[in-house]
Amino acid sequence: MLFLCLIRICFGGLAEFKDDIWLEWSFGDQEDVYFSLYVPSEDSQSWGWVGVGFNQFWENKSMAKGDFVTVILETGEIQDRYADYNEYPPKDVLISGKHSIQTLSDSGELAGNYYVYKWKRSTDTEDYKDTKLYKNSKVYLLWARGQTIEGDIMFHNSFGAMKVVLSEDFQGSFGGSKR
Repeated sequence: MLFLCLIRICFGGLAEFKDDIWLEWSFGDQEDVYFSLYVPSEDSQSWGWVGVGFNQFWENKSMAKGDFVTVILETGEIQDRYADYNEYPPKDVLISGKHSIQTLSDSGELAGNYYVYKWKRSTDTEDYKDTKLYKNSKVYLLWARGQTIEGDIMFHNSFGAMKVVLSEDFQGSFGGSKR
């Protein structure tokens, strides 16, 4: 983990996934949470999208009732999604939810060998399609990547889930990391 801190400013919480993808988070205050998703630049041309999801700790670790953020790698668009069931998660705005994330101005920039996609959202968006993400809360963190068709996500070809505590000192690994 020391290596990670050397190539990044020790941002806050950290979860490493397979395929050399990782997610960092921090809480600017009690009302907002900031995320940075690192995607290896060498793979971004062959993948269509990468996403992370949040599911309440007491739920199972499937997509059902999950709150998702997907990045369309070709355009850098960051999308807010929700899945009622363990299936395709449509955009929140298409299913009576609201787009509750704000893409940050430096999102999508190249940092070393990674593209870094950055966004923030309220800890409680008051949207029933969004998981409440309070500091030190326990959630299942899901991740996936896959191809796109006509700018929309297709089925994932690599995915996983892990239990995390949304604290600024959490560090966990799904496994399979190149580091």
